[in-house]
Formats: sequence, structure tokens, C-alpha cells
Amino acid sequence: VCYSSFNKIFSFDKGECKKYGFTYCLEPFTYHLLENTLEETEYDVTFIGTAKDRLKDILSVYEKLKAHNLKLDFWIFGVKEENQKYKDEIHYNEYLSFDDFNKHTLNARCTFEALQKNGSSPTTRFSMCMLYKRKLLTNCTELMDLEWVDAIATGNIQVYRDIDSIDFNWIKKDCEYDNQKYIEMFSTDRMLETIDSSL
Repeated sequence: VCYSSFNKIFSFDKGECKKYGFTYCLEPFTYHLLENTLEETEYDVTFIGTAKDRLKDILSVYEKLKAHNLKLDFWIFGVKEENQKYKDEIHYNEYLSFDDFNKHTLNARCTFEALQKNGSSPTTRFSMCMLYKRKLLTNCTELMDLEWVDAIATGNIQVYRDIDSIDFNWIKKDCEYDNQKYIEMFSTDRMLETIDSSL
């Protein structure tokens, strides 16, 4: 890509911005897109994503969650057959539409997130969980920055640095907060304001 062909390049990842000189923009998510699909949760924890360079980490957390008798809904893509552990319990390489992805996410009390090795910033899973009051178990340590202190204070997020530090009892604890702040924060209007203010 010839970066000089553009006046400004935006990225949702701060690490990528620092590396390439891009401008950071918080990834938007439209709340009203899903507001009519809320329902009682069937599972304790869900994971939906491509294995890439994190299959070992994903399965390690899966084993810990399973050992704590939590009801799990895991969908992992891009895994060779010889690497598919717990094939009777985990959905491997099965197609999910965007609507199905949303339904499975909202059908669990908690979403598990494992960033890719070069990932650093909050993802769509973070915005979905804050908007729809689903818990997020993540290794995104950037969420410990002062910028996200209010989100952490809701009790809706648990950031772990290693698997042994995870508080598994937290997953079944209730937490309640006003999500209006996050509806505004993750809106496309806010993203456009960020772009306009940097030009």
C-alpha cells in the first residue's frame, strides 16, 4: 500500500497506529442493530473467532472454564482436523452468519476474547459487551489504561494477564449499569466526529 496516496489513514488498533503512523479511531458499533434480539442467556461463556496464532491459548482457557463447570459455546475457525481437540464439544470450521454471530454472543453471560499476538486495542467484542451488558473476559491489557477506568468500574470486564489469575466466580455474578454512555461512545456519529476533528 502506498500510504503517501492518502491524506490520513485511520486504524482501530493503537499498536498499528504507533507502528505505521496512522491515526487512532475507536471502532463503532450500532446498538439499535441488535436491541430487539435480547433474550435470556443459555450459556455462561462464548467464544467465536478464527484460531490464527492463538489456538493454544483459546483451548487452555476452554479447559479451565470447563473445569469450573461452566456451560460453554465455542466456535473456532481455521483449525486443521488434527488440531481439533474436544471435537464433540467445540464447533470447528462451521459457518456462522453475522446475525448468528450476534445471537450466539447475546446468548451467553460472558464473551471470552483472546487477542492475536500483534493485537493491542479493544475489539468489537468489547463494544458489544458494554452495549448489551454482557461480560467480557479478555487479555486486552490496554483496557487497564486510565482511558477505560469507567468501563472497568462497571464490573463488566475482567482483564487477565495469565490464565491462573482468572476469577471464574466473577462470570456468574450480576452487574448493572447505565449503558447510555457507551451507546454514544460507540456510535458512528462519534467516529465521524473523530475523523472530522483530525483533518
